[in-house]
Parts: sequence; structure tokens; C-alpha cells
Amino acid sequence: MQNERQSQLVVFVSAFILLFAIQGLFVRPGSASTGLQDFWLEAWSSNQYTFDCNAHDILYGELVVKQDGDLFPGDQTKYDIWLIQGVNVLVCNQTNYSLWLSGKEPAAIVRGDHVSSFSWRTEVPGAGLWYIICYSDSIFRKHLEVSVNQVASLTPVGLVLMTSAAVLFALVITSVVRFIRLRSRHGTDRSERAGKRRPETVKPPAVSQRSMLTLRRWNRALA
Repeated sequence: MQNERQSQLVVFVSAFILLFAIQGLFVRPGSASTGLQDFWLEAWSSNQYTFDCNAHDILYGELVVKQDGDLFPGDQTKYDIWLIQGVNVLVCNQTNYSLWLSGKEPAAIVRGDHVSSFSWRTEVPGAGLWYIICYSDSIFRKHLEVSVNQVASLTPVGLVLMTSAAVLFALVITSVVRFIRLRSRHGTDRSERAGKRRPETVKPPAVSQRSMLTLRRWNRALA
């Protein structure tokens, strides 16, 4: 029983290692992360993050405005109103980034207007450079915490092969486990049958009639 469990464990571990190895062959390179960045965004300024993406890559992140009115002298309520306006967030491709730089309205796939806390997760529709823009249209600077991440997608061929490999591994594992169980049961049945057998009676060797006569003559002579 212990050998059967050890064999099953080896099969499962080997299958998972092989599956992850195949996955590594077909995942597109390019996954990246900015980590958590803590910085001040000055008045009427912006901060951009650029990612070189493939189609269907995932961009996700989070932004938090940390600053509060207590950091300013004077009428705290007035400054709090300014800070509630937050900052603006855009996620767009290179064409729309150029439009934004020229002062025109970009077509962003993600937009957050005057947010003090904002998170996003989106799949980019096409390959190329993609930009995450954080900008302020306030006269006051803002204290921000920002993290942005990119997750690379699988190629279409890789997705098909990964699915096929997963199905194949499942079939192989099932077959191996069944084979191990059958062998284990067969060995158990043989042991039980061997234990139930009756001990064989050993018969003494047969003695011929001539040998018996010879023994009688010797006995008479000795007597």
C-alpha cells in the first residue's frame, strides 16, 4: 500500500513539473511590474508608465491619493475640497497618447476622472506601446501611491498545446494509477490464495518387495 501511494505521488509531481515546463515555452515574454511607487505629483503635471504589449496582454494597477488637508496651513476645509477632486488616470495606446500630448481628447480603454482611489484591470486589444497616464489639473500637488503591472498572454498555438497537454497528462495519470492499483490488487490476491493453501503431506518413499525380503533375512540372521 505504501509503495502504491509513493508511485502515485511521483506520477503527479512529474506531471505538474512537465506541465509548467511546457507552459514556459509558450508564454510570451514581457510581464513587468513597477512595484509600489510613492511620489509627489506636482500641480498641472503628469506621470506616465509605458509597456510594450502583445494583443490580449493584461494591464492592471491601483492608485491612491495619500495627501490630506492637514498638510496645508489655513482653511483646511477649502484644501480638502481641492484634494477630493483627486487625479486623472488614462490607459491608451501610442496613437491616443500622442493625441493627449497635443491637447486633444484621447480614446482611452480605461479612464478615471478626479479619483482619489482607483484600480483597474484591462486586456489590451492590440500589440504595441501602451501608456498608463496619471495627471493632475489641480493647483496643488498630490501625494500618490501607484502600482502598475503587465501580465503576458499565451500565444494561440501555446493555448491549444497547453489545453492538449493538460488533457493528455490527465489521461496518462489516470492510466498509470489504474495500472498500479490493478497490480497491487493482483499481488494481494496471490498472497491471500497462497495463505489459504493446505500444507502438502509428504509421503515416505515406496519400498519394493525384494527389499523387504532382504531386510527380513538380515533380521533372522542377527537373531
